[in-house]
Amino acid sequence: MKRMISILLVLFAGCSTIPQADLATDQPELISSVPLPSYPASVPTQGLRMNTLMHIMKDGTVGNVRILGSSGDAEWDSMAAQSMKQWRYSTPRQSGTPVDLWMRQLVIVQIQQPIMRILGALVSSSKREADSLYALLEGGTKFETLAKHEGVESSAVNGKYLGSVDISSYPRPVREELRKLREDEVSRPVRIGEKYIIYKRFKQDPSTAVPQ
Repeated sequence: MKRMISILLVLFAGCSTIPQADLATDQPELISSVPLPSYPASVPTQGLRMNTLMHIMKDGTVGNVRILGSSGDAEWDSMAAQSMKQWRYSTPRQSGTPVDLWMRQLVIVQIQQPIMRILGALVSSSKREADSLYALLEGGTKFETLAKHEGVESSAVNGKYLGSVDISSYPRPVREELRKLREDEVSRPVRIGEKYIIYKRFKQDPSTAVPQ
């Protein structure tokens, strides 16, 4: 019998490129993940560590996952590998050029309940641009105005409503920033891969809000 409790990523460590370990390579960063499968009762719940070998493609998708050592349940190992193939990384680069690479990762997992937030996002292609948007927000410009590109010169800004999001799927630094964000507050720009994002936490879906 399997317990219907989701498993979420809490730590990555021990990264190393396999075929090009002797060359200067920019290590890809985790951008988004999906929960691992429901935990089997046959596997201990505390201190599960999974040594993996991941094939990260040029576009940040995961082409293949090898689990180097079983959790004790071969079926769960297979389902966990399939989940990890849905994770997304920043573009791996070698001397500035996008490359495919194999990467060793230590994944430490824990049982955790979803952490839901209603979010919107302003996505920028540079830190300078994101800092400028944040300064406008601090000066009183409404988040919704910038999300519609009103008064924004650069077309590289992408404003969007994300809806109700489980922030547990975000990398830890982003997750911690969003966890402490109060309703109607905006975050400082946070870097995810090659983008800089300002988040707003809403009290409710903006489309259902009653005008004051």
